[in-house]
Amino acid sequence: NVWLNSRSEIRYPALFTGGKREIELNGEAYLEVHHDTSNPFIVHTKKCDIEVLGTTFNVEAYSDSEEFSTSLLKGKVK
Repeated sequence: NVWLNSRSEIRYPALFTGGKREIELNGEAYLEVHHDTSNPFIVHTKKCDIEVLGTTFNVEAYSDSEEFSTSLLKGKVK
């Protein structure tokens, strides 16, 4: 599940293939991701990439800002 904040954009394929679940984020999003070791979930931003290990978290990464933050509510991220 993904909730986007204003001025936020998310890009993702119609179908995840190749053993990875990858999305691109510009802005702020709250995500709930199911743990699946055989299909890692990766959030790509202009500032860094976040590998999600089954978790609930928030990411703020607007491309027009120097700031970046991740707030972990439950689980693990790398």
